[in-house]
Amino acid sequence: MSSNQYLADVYSRRQYYLDRYNRHQALQLKEYISEAITAAYKLYRDENLTEWSKERLAARMTGLKSVLSDIYRDFPDDFVKNTGELIQEEFDFTSQALSKAVAGNFTAAVPNLDIAKQIITAKPLKLTSKLHDIPDAISKYTEHQQRKIITTVQAAAEESVTLEEMKTRLASVGVDATDEAERLARTINNHVVTEARTEILRENDDVLDGWRAVATLDSRTTPICASLDNRVFGWNDPKPPFHWGCRTSMSPSVSQQYNRNITGTRAAKGASGKTEQVNANLSYETWLRRQPAEFQKDTLGPGKYELFSKHQLPMEKFVDYNHKPLSLREIRERNGITLAEPA
Repeated sequence: MSSNQYLADVYSRRQYYLDRYNRHQALQLKEYISEAITAAYKLYRDENLTEWSKERLAARMTGLKSVLSDIYRDFPDDFVKNTGELIQEEFDFTSQALSKAVAGNFTAAVPNLDIAKQIITAKPLKLTSKLHDIPDAISKYTEHQQRKIITTVQAAAEESVTLEEMKTRLASVGVDATDEAERLARTINNHVVTEARTEILRENDDVLDGWRAVATLDSRTTPICASLDNRVFGWNDPKPPFHWGCRTSMSPSVSQQYNRNITGTRAAKGASGKTEQVNANLSYETWLRRQPAEFQKDTLGPGKYELFSKHQLPMEKFVDYNHKPLSLREIRERNGITLAEPA
């Protein structure tokens, strides 16, 4: 196989490692969430808030906000510390992968780590529809979680709910907060890895012709990432994360004159539910078309499955020119497909 097939292999494996890393980081962040939930429940139980007047309740909520602020104080520092370590890891990983993939006696150049950390941390990433740098994104998350806890406690007090009901409500808030923490970790870490990878690839652009999008081959991959998989892009093109919780990564694309013969495969999880190795050059669309019909339907949904199978529409037709998902109606209209007449 080629250098690029080998690189698609190692970066697919790298993404699985990063998925585990993100889950581990979310578990660390969960400790903050658990402490905050416990503090809120303790206040509700000890102060018997159902008997407090609105004025005194407001004062207690101010006190709770102060307690939560203290709990979450170290949250950003811990997150940013992990980010710095991840940049170092990515520099090491990418330099080793490039040095092995490029023909000849090649040693990858590595940028200054301290300068790169400053650039990457300040580089904005898109969360929902807004751009944030990493410290701001973390701050928005902690503020949001504190508001949810305070709102939950205040509403429960005004409704005079029981301790058991309060525990249930706060447990639900904790589950949601943990899920959001994992999505936050995944999105920020993917951003960090992409920017770190970009920094080192630019240092070695004399042997590269761009970067290749590598989507995860499983049923959770979005139409956005599926449509971009295995395509080569330039340095100024949009890069992962392409959406909230994105798992697509970027792989170096070695220029033909520096190609070498080297083996490589790619991890995939299809209808069997087991992770297997497939040809590293296989695109998401080709892989999905080889899966059973029911797996395709579960992955795409009935409407898009019909367009994908019956009308043989490629995945790139499921998104617009800015790689935003299209509705079923928009896909049909853009491709001149009418609904079948009822029998």
